[in-house]
Amino acid sequence: MSGEELIFKNNYVTIPSNAVIGQYYLIAYIDVYQTVAETDEDNNTFAVPITVGSSAVNLDEISGHFSIYPIPAYDQVFFKYEGPVQGQTVFSIFDQLGRKMYSDKVELAGFWTESLDVSAWQKGFYYVKIMIGDKQYVSSFIKL
Repeated sequence: MSGEELIFKNNYVTIPSNAVIGQYYLIAYIDVYQTVAETDEDNNTFAVPITVGSSAVNLDEISGHFSIYPIPAYDQVFFKYEGPVQGQTVFSIFDQLGRKMYSDKVELAGFWTESLDVSAWQKGFYYVKIMIGDKQYVSSFIKL
């Protein structure tokens, strides 16, 4: 969908019919012309993950078993999984503009943990995508 436009109509988003199945982000920038004076102009963007197609993993399989802490994160963020899903997994983190900040292939075998140094990353929202085969799970954390 690179270069394609999403169409807003009646508070709904229309995704082009030729969109490839996968994960995308709806990114909004509010107060583009900075007409509202604020002490922190970094908080005017947000991103919402959108899944196109039917590739979402059954959330019961992973969501109750995956955790991210601390939230908000400052210097380090920790990821932990304890659950029934096993197999090769791609673990990726994207910033609020959809840029890939980190990616790693991990082998889930009932238990997995990882820590990541985010001290040099900008403040904001980050999205964590876990791909297990053609299925995916998306979560997020805030970095201050």
